[in-house]
Amino acid sequence: MPPPRSLTFSEVGSRSFRASWETDTPSVRSYLVRFRPIDNTDGHFVSLSLPGDTLTSVLPHLTPKTRYEVNVVAQYDKGESFPRGDNARLETTVPAGDTAAVLHRLLPRTKYRVTATPEYESGDGPETQTYGTTKEARGSPRNLRVSDETVSTLRVSWAPAPGNVLQYRLAFRPVGSSDRKDRKEVSVKGENTAAVLKNLRPGTEYEVSVRARYRPGLGDALDGRGTTLEGPEDRRTCAARRPVVCLLRSLCSPEPPDGHRIRKL
Repeated sequence: MPPPRSLTFSEVGSRSFRASWETDTPSVRSYLVRFRPIDNTDGHFVSLSLPGDTLTSVLPHLTPKTRYEVNVVAQYDKGESFPRGDNARLETTVPAGDTAAVLHRLLPRTKYRVTATPEYESGDGPETQTYGTTKEARGSPRNLRVSDETVSTLRVSWAPAPGNVLQYRLAFRPVGSSDRKDRKEVSVKGENTAAVLKNLRPGTEYEVSVRARYRPGLGDALDGRGTTLEGPEDRRTCAARRPVVCLLRSLCSPEPPDGHRIRKL
């Protein structure tokens, strides 16, 4: 579930400031804005709940000359996102005998500071710290759809792939063709989720695949098919053939039961 992005602050006063953020999805049910003094790590967050179409809020009743930790969580019908914010922090615990843990719900291409603290009956032991950076998120587009068919074009649309997509690469060729010359490719910018395939053959079914291109490489392909409309020549050919078919059927009909024969033309 995508977190908010581009958290910024403005209208800074002695007892309040404004937090604003952006989102890439319209399916957010609500936002949870949490804040507390950055030096008060043992204290509770103050929380504000906002509607899903709200992308800004004033944080009130603050202490003058105090730095605050702020994070924003996007809440969906099926759960909530990773918190996006300034000094956002997650914690996990592992059994005493374990010396490794997998950290979940992290953001792609983000550097994290990881602190391990042993816990004893007498209290916490000395901390150890290290840094790690997550990799680029890669995946496949979703919901491929072919529409607006003409004799020479097909419109292809899809739902966006996850992560920072640089481009989408579309490959297409007639179904069943093994000729390399029939395989074509086009690319569109990463913010686009549709493209029109041009210069296609009339009345032909095409294989279509869409892949997202990231800095490290390509994601998985999303495959589909679409068929162009028949051209005017194809329709005229079919129309010209119909009377011939009907005539042949008449000439080849069996003799009527009353003894009459079909007169020759």
